[in-house]
Amino acid sequence: MTDRQLRQRVLSWYDEHKDDWPWNLTDDPYAIWLSETILQQTRIATGLLYYQKFLDRFPTLASLAAATVDDVLAEWQGLGYYSRARRLHAAAQVMMEQHAGKVPDTLDALRALPGVGPYTASAVGAFAYGIASTAIDGNIHRVLSRYFYVQVDLAKAKERKAMQDLADEIISSDRPGDWNRALMKIGSTICTPKTPRCHHCPLASRCQAYLQQDVMKYPLPKKKVKLRERWFHYLYAMDHQGRVYIQQRGAGDIWEGMYELPLIEATDSEYTPTSLEDWELSHLGRSEAYRPRLSGRDTRVLSHQRLYISYYELTCDEDLRPAMAADVDIDYEQAFKLHSTESGVRAVSSTHLADKPFPVSLRRYIDLQQEQ
Repeated sequence: MTDRQLRQRVLSWYDEHKDDWPWNLTDDPYAIWLSETILQQTRIATGLLYYQKFLDRFPTLASLAAATVDDVLAEWQGLGYYSRARRLHAAAQVMMEQHAGKVPDTLDALRALPGVGPYTASAVGAFAYGIASTAIDGNIHRVLSRYFYVQVDLAKAKERKAMQDLADEIISSDRPGDWNRALMKIGSTICTPKTPRCHHCPLASRCQAYLQQDVMKYPLPKKKVKLRERWFHYLYAMDHQGRVYIQQRGAGDIWEGMYELPLIEATDSEYTPTSLEDWELSHLGRSEAYRPRLSGRDTRVLSHQRLYISYYELTCDEDLRPAMAADVDIDYEQAFKLHSTESGVRAVSSTHLADKPFPVSLRRYIDLQQEQ
């Protein structure tokens, strides 16, 4: 079978099995770039919801670029990998400033955008502009590793380039977008990691791993990542004015730029906070009068971390200013102002918490607290 015949067979198979996801039915480069960013590390059903939500909230590249980072993070809540949202916003601003408000139409220009790597550049190039470049994601990597009978570590630039060169030798120059989608579909439905259905595969007649009866050894298994364990203690504190105390996470850690409740990060599982002083919130009132109580636990597994989260709550039903007067010689508002400046903690009306972007675990906990 020639390369041309192979392409015809694969594309004919795809024409019978293609999906009608909205990002497959558009040629709008902005919508395609948006979908590719959202769908990374995301299930299709979840990605569909966020894709539609983002297009409703930010229908154009200009509207996304003009939004604040908080606006974008708020729409991204629950999707995870929040650095993608920040880079999405940054890339939109670069495109407005450097590309006349358009998604670039060359691979080099696409790769230069924040958050756009080899896969996304090839995907947008092929789907939006008909560029003959293979978008090597996990599915295509598995398909082509078996097809070419090669073990490739995509984390190594030299090996990834070798795989890219091999893949681009057989790509359809007439229908590069459909070719990529065909390989992705084959990888997700036929050439699966554990139970490949090789007899149903349009590539089987030239798949070297299949012909050598050696399919299960390809591709290289991913190295197991040892998870870093962390222990978070959050305090949901509402004062007499119905305000909840929050802070914004800094750079260089998970959930960068997201909001959270006042946090203590412990070094092990033995630690238990007992008073407001532990969260450096003694300005709220006398610790003997107001003691936080444990109100929930959660465990979150991220790509490289496992978080053990404990939630505490404290509701102050009376005016705390008399309690303050017994402890310090400044009024309540001044005490809070000083503390907010030093620690980054600030008070927000509980009715406005929905406007702030929180990690999904915190969002669920806060919503439950407000429903009570």
